[in-house]
Amino acid sequence: RNIDENKAPGEFKVKEEIEKRNLALNGERWGYCSGQKGPNPTLVMTNITGNFFPNAEARICKFMISINRGILPPAALITLCFNASRPSVKMRMELKGKDGKMVQELFGIGTCLLPATYLTVEDAACDDRVTPFDDEQTKSEQDVFYTGQVTIMENSWPLTQKEYNVLEQVRHDPPNEDNKRGAKRVAEGAPNWKLVMVVENEQRNHVVLGFDNRYAEGFKKMKEKMWDYIDPNRLERGKRLREDFLIQLMIERGEYMGEGEE
Repeated sequence: RNIDENKAPGEFKVKEEIEKRNLALNGERWGYCSGQKGPNPTLVMTNITGNFFPNAEARICKFMISINRGILPPAALITLCFNASRPSVKMRMELKGKDGKMVQELFGIGTCLLPATYLTVEDAACDDRVTPFDDEQTKSEQDVFYTGQVTIMENSWPLTQKEYNVLEQVRHDPPNEDNKRGAKRVAEGAPNWKLVMVVENEQRNHVVLGFDNRYAEGFKKMKEKMWDYIDPNRLERGKRLREDFLIQLMIERGEYMGEGEE
């Protein structure tokens, strides 16, 4: 693995040659942990980022760590590191599992570091889509998860007028989102944060760090069900209206050949 002999055993180091080949679009970075005895595990870092908007709950962010039920062994060894753009902010990080049970609670100033911690499938919360009527294969394909949040303590993240102005601009004209996980919701010049998760490469496809959007997604599904109940034919009607609009547009352009004509 091309271990650097000048590095102390067990010290983590990003391998430039590996990073250049494997820097993924979602912001993943590769590295390895050197030691006196092999094999040396390859580590992967993923992250999510965002701007801090002042709120009544003093919450900086909510996040979720999803774990595939089929992971072997049935646990993930992860490390978390949270950084705020204001180095003096006092923070509290919480990580919860099944039934909202507190798994980890830690505090920091500018940075919160959760050292290597095992997150087991057994102690994780279950996906709401899993029911007792599902077969074993269906259950094994569903994810379990841990939820977390970072909050401000002692009102220690005051904003300048310039930062307020930038955030106000972001509210009206949010930065473009792309397909890269975590590479969104950040505007230059605004207060921001970054959460990094380190996991072994063998588990990278089974452990995912992301935003906790369950409330928004649940509300969206509820609205869709409500509209389906109130107006069950709206999808079919919308499809028909769209087809009529396209036909009218082709007629105006002289491109409509009529139904059944080539």
